Amino acid sequence: MLSRLAPSVYWMAPDHTTDRPIVAAIGGEHATLMVEAGNSVKHAHQFLNALAAQPVAPLRYVVLTHWHWDHVFGAPAIDAIAIATEETRRQIEIMAGYSWSDAALDERTAAGLEIPFCRDMIKAELSPAERAELTLRVPELAFRAEMTIDLGNQIVRVIHVGGDHSSDSCIVVLPGVVAFLSDCVYPNLHVEPNYFSRRHLFPLLDRLLTLDVEHYVLGHDDAPLSRAAFESLARAMKKAGDAVKRHGLDDDGIQAELAAPGTGEDGVKALQFVKAFQAGLVHEVDGAP
Repeated sequence: MLSRLAPSVYWMAPDHTTDRPIVAAIGGEHATLMVEAGNSVKHAHQFLNALAAQPVAPLRYVVLTHWHWDHVFGAPAIDAIAIATEETRRQIEIMAGYSWSDAALDERTAAGLEIPFCRDMIKAELSPAERAELTLRVPELAFRAEMTIDLGNQIVRVIHVGGDHSSDSCIVVLPGVVAFLSDCVYPNLHVEPNYFSRRHLFPLLDRLLTLDVEHYVLGHDDAPLSRAAFESLARAMKKAGDAVKRHGLDDDGIQAELAAPGTGEDGVKALQFVKAFQAGLVHEVDGAP
């Protein structure tokens, strides 16, 4: 089921049971752009069938925001030009040579090339037979820093932003309306423990807050965020990162700072991000504790 965020802007909610991300579309007078390919051909078809019932121009483009499987496996089902960063394209070229059988997934997980969560979600979304026939699509169009796409009375910006989650991450921005952030403000999940770093996340948050948009859409959140809600999220993340910088692995000191009178709701929300910033210390992303 599609939800309408703004005129000619639609999104489909995530499904956490198989790690399906939000998939979206931006329509212009002459063309429509799809944000994310989905985590399987089934997922892509579900979105495309729902989009076909909407009054939008023909689908011409699909942006793959980063290389993780749940954002690219649906690409072969989409009859549109696939766009991604150069790094995303390189990573997909590597993945295209993989086997996706149970044995291959288990072997790569044991070798540290895959994480158990992704292995399990791939198995949940795709049957062994579907994985035996799985092919990956390498994007036809790649860019480095930024590109603009004219959909006809709608100019979309596709911007490489990186971040802890995946260094190749890009976002899709319809100025004045919405920024589709995908997973760029999530932690790095491919090492244990998962981590945030001040040196990557803080500049990224600052950059995202300069965007002229009313809505922010995060890849696996249940609903879009208003600008005010995203600003609150950014403040909470920064409070957590700053508290960890001051107190390191001292949980009591961090708890006392973030729960102190006057810190408000942002301080309370910051507590959920503390462990990830501490993991950044452990991994020495932000320096040793």
